[in-house]
Amino acid sequence: MIVCTSGCWPAASAAPITIPKEIQPLCDKFKEFYLSRHSGTKITWALHQGEAEVVVRFNAKSSYLLIVSSYQMIILLLFNQKKVYKFEEISELTQIPRSDLISHLISLAHPKVKAILKKPNVKEVKDDDEFQINPKFTSERYRVPIKLIKIADPSAPADDVISKQIMTQRGHQYLQTLLVLT
Repeated sequence: MIVCTSGCWPAASAAPITIPKEIQPLCDKFKEFYLSRHSGTKITWALHQGEAEVVVRFNAKSSYLLIVSSYQMIILLLFNQKKVYKFEEISELTQIPRSDLISHLISLAHPKVKAILKKPNVKEVKDDDEFQINPKFTSERYRVPIKLIKIADPSAPADDVISKQIMTQRGHQYLQTLLVLT
């Protein structure tokens, strides 16, 4: 666990998500411990930034240690309660923002990984798509890192538009630099 002050941590705030019941007691215990040593501070969980190691039992004979993002850990923990979830259910239970949830689910279901199975097996994710743990998952390694795949959000502005906005905002800094150098 990494503890950073708000001055060291990126300023972007994450949407509040539902912490699984398996993790909540650990969060509470850590919070109690930390606040007992550092009074006057506030703890905010930045789960969109985290990483976890989760042992997943895919079937009666095989289990692997997956190195995943915190969001992926939360998704995987859902399968302790039920075998199959629809996308809409996962979204409601976790409260992970839709674009992030799609990206994390697709990373787990990617053909090179297949830690979870998606029905139908297409790139697009719809509310009634079903997900389940892959009982036939195999890997040459016990520790399996799951890389996060960035899914392009069609509603997000294009990169060139963002670049122009950034350059416009930084324009005065650039001009100041030129004035000082001449």
